[in-house]
Amino acid sequence: GGLGYGMLSRARSLFGAERILFGSDFDGYDPEPYILRVKRDFTSEEQEKIFSGNLLKLLKKFSAEITFNQGYKK
Repeated sequence: GGLGYGMLSRARSLFGAERILFGSDFDGYDPEPYILRVKRDFTSEEQEKIFSGNLLKLLKKFSAEITFNQGYKK
């Protein structure tokens, strides 16, 4: 989880920004602290990966049709 102190930094060092996903579907979870930490600790390029790019890449890998993001680069 991204709420614990140092967890995002640790995830980045272990896995890299290319393997971190943002999700907001957990009941009772306020995503704002996570978003603020990502914006504080990651570059704009890494933020793009975490907030959308990594998911789009994962969907493409498994041949999922992407219709919600017209700007996605294939």
